[in-house]
Amino acid sequence: LRRPPSAEPRRPLPPRPPEPRPMPSKSPDELKAILRAMTQKGGVERGEKEKQKSDSLKSALSGIDKHQEPNTKNQKELQSPSKQPYEVSEDALRSILKGDT
Repeated sequence: LRRPPSAEPRRPLPPRPPEPRPMPSKSPDELKAILRAMTQKGGVERGEKEKQKSDSLKSALSGIDKHQEPNTKNQKELQSPSKQPYEVSEDALRSILKGDT
């Protein structure tokens, strides 16, 4: 019992997935050492970046201090304020609160 060749065309077989390659294995101690080295390197780089950032901020602030002229009038006002606190006598407060104006 043969089928006639024109009855149904043959379907091509789907391609086979490639066989997985064997992974080069490392021992857990080797993997821990690699991770430790990567972590330490990242910490050092992060520290260098933070130091550069703080150095640039310090240099910018020192540049501002050099260009800013000291204003002696403002410094004296900050050191010894000439204004006294505003005070109202107790009798005046009582009359205001009671409505005797």
